Amino acid sequence: METPRRALRPETAILMRGMMEDVVLNGTGTRARLQGYSSGGKTGSAQIFDLASRRYTHTYNASFMGFAPVGNPAIVVVVTLNGTQGGSAGFGGAVAAPVFRTIAQEALRVLDTPKDLPDEPPKVLSAPPVEDLAIADLAGEDATQVAEALSPAIESQPEASSGPQVPNFQGMTKRAVIEEAALTGLPVVVDGSGLARAQAPAAGSYLAPGQKIRVLFASR
Repeated sequence: METPRRALRPETAILMRGMMEDVVLNGTGTRARLQGYSSGGKTGSAQIFDLASRRYTHTYNASFMGFAPVGNPAIVVVVTLNGTQGGSAGFGGAVAAPVFRTIAQEALRVLDTPKDLPDEPPKVLSAPPVEDLAIADLAGEDATQVAEALSPAIESQPEASSGPQVPNFQGMTKRAVIEEAALTGLPVVVDGSGLARAQAPAAGSYLAPGQKIRVLFASR
């Protein structure tokens, strides 16, 4: 039998686990919060391309992949719903994350998994935040236009007069952003795919205590 080999460094696995928990706590996956258990995961929303009209439709393949509990995972659940509709109502955070919540909650109960959070009803936002949707219409836009198009995802941040300075992530790959953040110890939340096109707070500004850097990615 072949000797198992580690696929990820421990520090990388811990970093990714924390980022996926943040998706559920503060990002697009708030509807995946569980009662009595911590959870982490990632939403996904892929526009379906219409070959006849050669345009992207407002029909999606919505997904959510999650695990729980975060500290010592007992289950992994992957939910994919094909052909969802209704704008943001058809995104992964809106339709796939609740399915994960139902399945995971029951599976953890059946497995008699020890709870790691107070037994309180999960707090869920009334509407999911902007989804990590890779929109084809943004493929040819410049960085300014991408930032304007995704501006709802960048929350207004309080200005700090001291603290660690925010690096310039513009043009970097997601892997490079994560690696630099890990080396500097700065908390980041990443959205989208491709290269970094917008970030908040801006490069060179100071990061306030408890504040996280939001980095948005687009294909070009």
